[in-house]
Amino acid sequence: MELEKYRKWVLKNRGRYYYHGLPSNPTLLARSPDPTWNPPIDNYEPGFYSPSPVDKYLSPLGRHPITEKWNNDDGSASLRSHVLQNLKGVNWTSVDILRCGHQHEEDLPAILFVSVEPGSTTPEEAQQLADRCAATLINHGLTDVSCEVKESHVVPLSTLQPLATVVDTNQSWKASYNLTDLVGATIAGSEQQEKQGTKGPYLRVKTVENGITTSSVCALTCRHVLSSSAQGTEHYGSNKIWQGCEPVVQPEIHHPTKLDYLTKRQARKVQDHCDDPAAEERTFASSNARSTVDSMAFGHLTRARQGSSGRATDWALIRLDADKHERPLDTIKNHVSIGFGIDNGYNHGYEAEQYCFVANTFFPPQDGIHNLRGILPVANIQAPESEDPTRESAICLGKIGHGSGLTFGLANQALSILRRPVSSTKDGGDLGEEDDSIHLSVCVMGKAGGYGIRPSTRSFGIGGDSGACAWDLNGRVAGMVAGMVTAGSMWDLEDRWTNVTYVTPMEWILEDMRECGLEASLCE
Repeated sequence: MELEKYRKWVLKNRGRYYYHGLPSNPTLLARSPDPTWNPPIDNYEPGFYSPSPVDKYLSPLGRHPITEKWNNDDGSASLRSHVLQNLKGVNWTSVDILRCGHQHEEDLPAILFVSVEPGSTTPEEAQQLADRCAATLINHGLTDVSCEVKESHVVPLSTLQPLATVVDTNQSWKASYNLTDLVGATIAGSEQQEKQGTKGPYLRVKTVENGITTSSVCALTCRHVLSSSAQGTEHYGSNKIWQGCEPVVQPEIHHPTKLDYLTKRQARKVQDHCDDPAAEERTFASSNARSTVDSMAFGHLTRARQGSSGRATDWALIRLDADKHERPLDTIKNHVSIGFGIDNGYNHGYEAEQYCFVANTFFPPQDGIHNLRGILPVANIQAPESEDPTRESAICLGKIGHGSGLTFGLANQALSILRRPVSSTKDGGDLGEEDDSIHLSVCVMGKAGGYGIRPSTRSFGIGGDSGACAWDLNGRVAGMVAGMVTAGSMWDLEDRWTNVTYVTPMEWILEDMRECGLEASLCE
């Protein structure tokens, strides 16, 4: 196809190609202001490679006057309130303020992104919405920020994993990881093991009931990972917190396809005298022995919370069972495996391009174990300290999740607003919520690129990563992975790639627990 003909085709199908390069490639509906769009076209070797629009990528907002105006909501006259008023009557899903542009651009423009449910808004309605939001920005003195309306879902990051699925042997590292007490293992409720998420950080939790103080060690995860368990739990107190007792498991490799693979791998290593065959044999035997709920269980759901509007507080606590752990519970720490010498899979993100942009500022421990200590304040994410930021003036976060393993991303300075319509969620109605939940979250975007490499947006989290602990390069716990923005089918989580991932700040979670009568702190 001739280059000029291809350009005309792209311009004719602007909505389809406008975000070319973003992982989920959402559809643009409208933008305001709306100058003539003339995208750069890659045409390296005519006749050999087909032309394509130069990829776009996302970047954190960085230092911009809108950050303080947006984050510091001072009531009905605030910028955030005025934008929300513009969204009344619209089936919107999220509002993010990010930078976005083509790969050859460095000074990316700031954009107010409004995501709407696919098929819910016509281009004409979207244009009216974009114009209203652009006028609001101007009224608040923000003349260099535009508004774009696009089609995207916001969905939780738990995933349905059929138990009979043939497993990718490149992901066999999860088998041995799930035999440990490391943060980031795969978890599921015992009654719905195919719905899987990630085990978050360990907390010491104190409760006072009837004048009696009890203390326990718990693992944190998202409530929606264990939604089937939470539905049958008992209402507790005036806050929306539930109690339960269902076992929570770290699903294991007792499926035949996995066992067959490990058997063959073990035979090869014995024959080649590589690595440690004895250790491999012990791992294989331990995995093979865990074929019942009791053998896979590491704790029981003790409390679950579904937050209302304001802040995202979708969390659940899993009380650890002492007899399921080799080490005493009072010695458990928040450790993640990230460095060299770790089995294939743990550190695939470390050596990938996604890590290049922070490779000069972070060096993993020699034993490959990153020790998590302390809480990263939300204020530090919004205004990073001078020693923390990357060149984008944003804090770099890492995480290990069931879905995507080890990934790194940049936390946006401006908070995101998420809308959770009760009528469209699978697990919202059982909580007795009367209104749609509108809450805040921190937006994180994965990124690749280094010296001589074009920057691009990667997925920080995908299906299966719900509950994963996000941490900064100093080992401070930033929060818990909860959801994502995607253009895909709302509940089809297989092979889903995301533009941004939402993280609930740990600071907010601990504050919410205190409001519910729980005193929690990190296991350090």
